[in-house]
Amino acid sequence: MIDKMPGDDVFLIWQKLQIATRMSLRDTPNEILFIWTKTQPSMSLIGTVIATLMRYRQIASSDSMQHALAYLQSTNLRTVVEPYHLTQQFAIDLEQAFSLLFQLSRNRLFEARYRLRTQAELHDYLNVWVTSLANIPARVFTSDGEEISTNSPDEIEIGFERVQA
Repeated sequence: MIDKMPGDDVFLIWQKLQIATRMSLRDTPNEILFIWTKTQPSMSLIGTVIATLMRYRQIASSDSMQHALAYLQSTNLRTVVEPYHLTQQFAIDLEQAFSLLFQLSRNRLFEARYRLRTQAELHDYLNVWVTSLANIPARVFTSDGEEISTNSPDEIEIGFERVQA
């Protein structure tokens, strides 16, 4: 089917959504044809496809975003990347950093990880990246006896671990 399409059309198969799209790039504004293969037509699926395309457009239109994406794609397995690291290293804002990391999480290359936001030495708790907030106790104590309540989002850091090559 792709062989018979003009060079200024792009055909995408969205396997998880069970739809296909054909985008005509020859006219402005671009035209998108949705081909409903195994799924009933749905505005939410249209929104999902358009939002995904817009995220990739944002990445492609920014050199900084492209460099950040290339960095993320080149990270080693088990490397945890914090969004703030991307903002500092690639001069992108926090929303852009999260957008990249969430997109790569949806693609199953990265998964969210959590830990306490502290540099203090903790008593009876090893502050490592964990897969679930439930793995962090409700309160911990520093070696100086100071209590840290983990019920506040300000006390939790989020990172993204590379889980797939």
